[in-house]
Amino acid sequence: MASRARRDGVGGGGMTLHTFATLFSGGGGVDVGLTAAGLQHAWGVEYDAAIAGVAADNGFAPIVADVRSVDYAALPRVDWLHASPVCTRASVANSGATESEDDISMAAAVVRALEAQQPQVFSLENVWQYRTFTSFRNICDTLGRMGYFWTYDHVNAADMGVPQTRRRLILRASRGLLPMLPQPVPWVGWYAAIADLIPTLPESKLAPWQLTRLPHDLGGDVLLDGNNGYSDTGAPIMCQAAQPAFTIASARPAIHRAVLGARVVAMTPRALARFQSFPDTYRLPAQRSLAARVIGNAVPPLLMQRIAEGMQAVHP
Repeated sequence: MASRARRDGVGGGGMTLHTFATLFSGGGGVDVGLTAAGLQHAWGVEYDAAIAGVAADNGFAPIVADVRSVDYAALPRVDWLHASPVCTRASVANSGATESEDDISMAAAVVRALEAQQPQVFSLENVWQYRTFTSFRNICDTLGRMGYFWTYDHVNAADMGVPQTRRRLILRASRGLLPMLPQPVPWVGWYAAIADLIPTLPESKLAPWQLTRLPHDLGGDVLLDGNNGYSDTGAPIMCQAAQPAFTIASARPAIHRAVLGARVVAMTPRALARFQSFPDTYRLPAQRSLAARVIGNAVPPLLMQRIAEGMQAVHP
């Protein structure tokens, strides 16, 4: 793999960032974040028509197409290009899976977009395991060949102010200065993120066997992990009110529960969107399963906003 770039002070300055585009756009988490940082959405590409419709409802109508079929030279040139390639095979749950031809061909589409668009800044988000894929190496080799300064980091979104523990691979590349990542900020607890919603959360309940395994003293209000719920030993997996939420996946919202004293409540799509740092102005679909997919697969907007603000500081 090409050598990683030095940071701070590398390259030339003087470039200005105005517009951006996204590949594998999803419901628009990246778009929300980059827009909040002052950039303007130009275009995006999303294969899933239902998810693309959610993005469109929020002002980020993507091209509904496979990224491999798009002529990127025919699209408006942008200053910032972002990609979040599909990462199912690179997830922790599929740690033993091998890279597929689809993975490699979709990375090749990212390379084509880079070559056609020649953006000033490129970013990529994925699960940490993606760094071991040939797909990732091909993208990095292309960045080096095209003269970009680039680096990647293992970033916890909670360190950027997102009320959720979400560790991801973040690659940043620039033709100019490449700043350090923003300094970590104090964590925001899950309870504070949804405190005003708690009176409206629907009542839920735990099965008798789940109740018997809860500690006698929970130490306060707790959020139960909606993906697993209980460890292999039978102990509940939970986080205290002052801690960020667990990683939100594209699961049914109702399985994410909180124990609030004598109450057991289920998380709504809006509560899960708060954990992902979506603003309340973001329009969620009425279909709960679709909302869960959009939220669980999104890049936290606040994470991208903070990364963009760091880039904006050296690309005024």
